[in-house]
Amino acid sequence: MECRHFVGKGRIRAAGGDGSSNGGGGAGGRISIFYLTGNFHSDGTDARGGQRGSRNAENGGPGVVYLQGESPRNRNLRIDNKGHPPKVHIIVIDRNLLTIYCKY
Repeated sequence: MECRHFVGKGRIRAAGGDGSSNGGGGAGGRISIFYLTGNFHSDGTDARGGQRGSRNAENGGPGVVYLQGESPRNRNLRIDNKGHPPKVHIIVIDRNLLTIYCKY
């Protein structure tokens, strides 16, 4: 999404679906927001993977949230599965980013 002014206290969500009785959870989605001015915080976003349907299945992997603002200057990458660990952990770090969150 691109916008001029990005403010508020709402939620933006692209979470994966929960698994059925024997199925795994769906992967989290992607949220990308580019804005000129604003103060929206990444805590208002949710791109977690869905919960597994049984002990034998896997939770969905986390999605990615990226916020980029010009005033104040902000580059924020958030990978947060809200406490539902996937079996494989991948963390990517880019030196050009100012803030990186990786939570499982």
